[in-house]
Amino acid sequence: MQASASARFASLPTAQVLERVRQTLPTSDIAAPSLPKSSFTSEPLLVVLDTNVLLDLVYWKDKDSGLLKQQLDCGELKAVTSINCLEEFADVISRAAFALKADAQIAMLQEHVSTALICSRIEPAPCRCRDPDDQKFLDLAFSAKAKVLFTKDKLVRKAAKKLARYGIHTLTPSEWRSMDAVLRTAKEP
Repeated sequence: MQASASARFASLPTAQVLERVRQTLPTSDIAAPSLPKSSFTSEPLLVVLDTNVLLDLVYWKDKDSGLLKQQLDCGELKAVTSINCLEEFADVISRAAFALKADAQIAMLQEHVSTALICSRIEPAPCRCRDPDDQKFLDLAFSAKAKVLFTKDKLVRKAAKKLARYGIHTLTPSEWRSMDAVLRTAKEP
């Protein structure tokens, strides 16, 4: 393991995956392979998933997140993440409450890394979250110029009006499901 891996994450089963991501971070702002075209829009919509929403998608299989998962899988939406967000996800899925074996943790993290864009340059967002642990999601959304920050966290949602000034919508997966239905209906002839 390289010395650049923080001691906090070095003992996680996912440490090697995190270190590979660190070593391959691009020099550009976002690692973006050629993005698939969406049938709904000309380009995928860039979105940020906070850790709880990501867990709803990959661990809990939450029904309110079904449309979000489907749109991520088909390329209509593209998740953007950062090393800090990946470290938090790795830390959370390693907790005893999830009872995930090491290989399952590694597979979950690798799947997310393989499908998400990695933002390597994070700038502080011009608005603050009252929970410093969640500031990373606001900073990521701002830096990546994401259009949606998916969260159910009350303190992150309190920053929604400020984020909206920068073109970033802060939504829960169930709000997205309602909004998507309205948008699709409006586009139909």
